[in-house]
Amino acid sequence: MALPWPEAWPLVLLFLALVALAIVPMMRARSRRTGERREVQPVPVPPEAAELVEGPVWACMRCGSTEVGLGGVSQGSIPGAGDQFAYACRRCRHRGAPLEFESVTAYRQFVKGLRGESDEP
Repeated sequence: MALPWPEAWPLVLLFLALVALAIVPMMRARSRRTGERREVQPVPVPPEAAELVEGPVWACMRCGSTEVGLGGVSQGSIPGAGDQFAYACRRCRHRGAPLEFESVTAYRQFVKGLRGESDEP
């Protein structure tokens, strides 16, 4: 089906974009339940064998999970909005820039701090 006026395409696309901008927040609000939110517990402390991993470790600042990656539009990320909003945790759904640790040892200390554990015997 072709539109009778070629000049109408930009208006049609603008209308569809406005409809999408109105529907997406309503769908998100509908999907959220008014009940209690499920509290996400911090991840368990990684074992000592994890020390063999080289390079930096990226982790979620909320739950400590290393399952942090670039989020898609379905996870609430907006393309072109900046890097800090482009990352999403797959475990707790936190959106924001991940923490970068130089070593697994530093990451283990961070997770222990999240869990309230200390290194002292």
